[in-house]
Amino acid sequence: MKILKSSLYKKYVFSYLIVFSIPLFIFLLLVNSFYVRSLEEELQTTNANFLEQASFQLDEQILEMNTVANQIKYSDELSRYLLNVEANSDKLTEVLKSYEYSMRSTKSLYILLTDRNTVLSSDGIMSTEALLNKSTDFNVEEKEQLIDALSSSEEKLAIHTLDRFYKENQVRKKNIYYMIPLRQSNVNNGMLVFVLNTNQIQTNLETMRETEKELSFLVDEKGRLVASKGLSQDFSESDLEKIQESMIKNGKAKINNQAYVASSKVNPLTGWTFVSLIETTRFYFPLLRLLATFLLWVIILGSIGIGVSVYFANKHYRPIKNLASVFRLEGDKIGDELAFLKTNINKTKAEYIKLNQLMNEHAPIVRNSALLNLVEGKYLNNAEFFQHLEDVGLNFPYAIYAVMIVEFEKETNVPEKIIKVEAIVQEITKSHPELKGIWIEATVPYLVNNQIIVVINMDKESKCNWQKTLKYIQTIIKREDFDQALAWKIAIGTAYDKIDKIKNSYIEASSALEKMKSDTYTSSPVLFFTELTQRAEIVQEDAPFQYPREEIMLLVQSVKQGNKEAAFEIVLQLKQKIKNDIHHSIAKQAVIADMFNRVLKIANEFNMYYQYEKIYQLTDFKDINLAQPVLEDIISSICDNLDHEKDTQNTEMKRTVVDYIYSHYDSPAISLGEIAAEQNISVSYASRLVKEETGESFSHLIQSLRMEQFKTLLVETKRPIKELITEVGYYDASNFTRKFRLENGLTPSQYRVKYQDSDK
Repeated sequence: MKILKSSLYKKYVFSYLIVFSIPLFIFLLLVNSFYVRSLEEELQTTNANFLEQASFQLDEQILEMNTVANQIKYSDELSRYLLNVEANSDKLTEVLKSYEYSMRSTKSLYILLTDRNTVLSSDGIMSTEALLNKSTDFNVEEKEQLIDALSSSEEKLAIHTLDRFYKENQVRKKNIYYMIPLRQSNVNNGMLVFVLNTNQIQTNLETMRETEKELSFLVDEKGRLVASKGLSQDFSESDLEKIQESMIKNGKAKINNQAYVASSKVNPLTGWTFVSLIETTRFYFPLLRLLATFLLWVIILGSIGIGVSVYFANKHYRPIKNLASVFRLEGDKIGDELAFLKTNINKTKAEYIKLNQLMNEHAPIVRNSALLNLVEGKYLNNAEFFQHLEDVGLNFPYAIYAVMIVEFEKETNVPEKIIKVEAIVQEITKSHPELKGIWIEATVPYLVNNQIIVVINMDKESKCNWQKTLKYIQTIIKREDFDQALAWKIAIGTAYDKIDKIKNSYIEASSALEKMKSDTYTSSPVLFFTELTQRAEIVQEDAPFQYPREEIMLLVQSVKQGNKEAAFEIVLQLKQKIKNDIHHSIAKQAVIADMFNRVLKIANEFNMYYQYEKIYQLTDFKDINLAQPVLEDIISSICDNLDHEKDTQNTEMKRTVVDYIYSHYDSPAISLGEIAAEQNISVSYASRLVKEETGESFSHLIQSLRMEQFKTLLVETKRPIKELITEVGYYDASNFTRKFRLENGLTPSQYRVKYQDSDK
């Protein structure tokens, strides 16, 4: 299986090897731990049994000597012999021999008659001095201590080192003496002295040693060594003390840097302690034999593990490699795909955040544009347009639609008042739960910053709903315009039950607003278009025919707004009305002529001049069928010219707005409101123009221009940094410094040092 050179691939292989190796090592450690512990417990249990047996045999020796001592104390025969020791020496020797032969625990028995300075033994009668000088049992190094012990009247066990037989297995041999006071009627001060048979103790200690590396020994109640197997000659009393201290703490011992596991048993009669030390390495020899078996399995499992690791590494590496290839550009060198992906994902995330911020900034512009297109009747035949309305959040839940125009006085062309108008729009479009059954959307026209277009969506048209809506709008105006600096008027179009009729309602509201701005209007600041039609009907009650005043008014507004589709629709309505309602030829001629006059007047207002040959070809204006195509041709030309002028004006306005920003970006007071007031446009339109021309939002463009100018001044001058910050339009130096460091990775001081030095 091929091993790839990718560092990520190698990491995958290494990680899978670790994944497979860890359980194997844990298994081996568990085997080691449990097996060694089990073996250790087994050996300690075996040693404990041996120690118990050795202690029991020492008890038997003590009991046997006590039994013999009692027999001697209460023996009438021995009492008679002791009356005349010299005369009965042979008999006493025979009696003592018989006692010695009857005991396994001792090798010699002595009766010391201290008041007579006489010692009785199986070898005969001798003085105490002769005993200490000649007897092999008493030729010890600590003679004075032994004499004191023999002179004592207390029962005791005494241990003394022999002088003649120096060593046994490299360790000095010792004798054990069991002394029991002897008091009879014939003996005033005597002592029975048993010399223990240490061979049995040595045999028990040897039994505990299965190998030469195991140690066993016996210590008395004072911690002094009594007997041992396996200890070297240089083993000292201090070493013995260290072993006993370590045993008490953790059951371990250390001799000559070799670790041992210790087991011990205290004899209850004597207080002496039997100790067995097992070298810890002994536990691992069986384990090594077991591990040798495992070694083959480790090799087999390791080979399988490597193969499986390479397989899974390939399996999981391929998707990462394929994903990295998606981000890879020509010339990119990828050493670690994961790091490459992380870098590119972070870059994509940063771009997404930036794009999301731009979308959030652009969303109100898109929403306002869609709402204006809806009001002006654009794209109503395109099903995708209605989906677009939903996408930007323009959802109208109810069946009735109407348009309201709120216009403020012309003196709103100052930033503060424009900002108030924008604030009113924001408040109007917020959620309004108090208006049950009413939904409201609002925006500001692009080229008229003193108007608010309000689209009202109702569940039903009623006087109550209109009162609630007007009260809601007027309350917001008063709340935002708290100093009553804005004079306003409201014009409202007819309510329709189809969304595509919103354009008609807008044209009607525009007509009503135009009427309100005429010198003849002095009524309420709120006017419904339906009120105009009602007044016209009252005026025409006595007229010879019903003049289509409402339709003519709507035709004029639709042409002025450049809404060709709406104008054609109104022309068709006028055609039907002329045919059906006006029967007198002179009346027809008058209405048709009025239509042409009003349309041509609009053309003249916008400096649009046409050849009137087609009009002159009409011998009269009686035939609406002949007049309709001519009128529509004129309307089409006017609307096309208006659209062209709007496009031209839009292009020029973009340049004007951007040029203004480039000229005034270092002004701390620059804002979209200031630009809108300067160019007599809405704030949202100003924001849209900046975005379309530069691809950046207004705030981002200002920050970029200020930042670049600041960097230039920073490198090219030595002026104070705070002075430069103020010069590019910032008041808050600390906030600007934080932004600068975030964008450039250096503080202004560090940036100046780095790039001024690099220019030298």
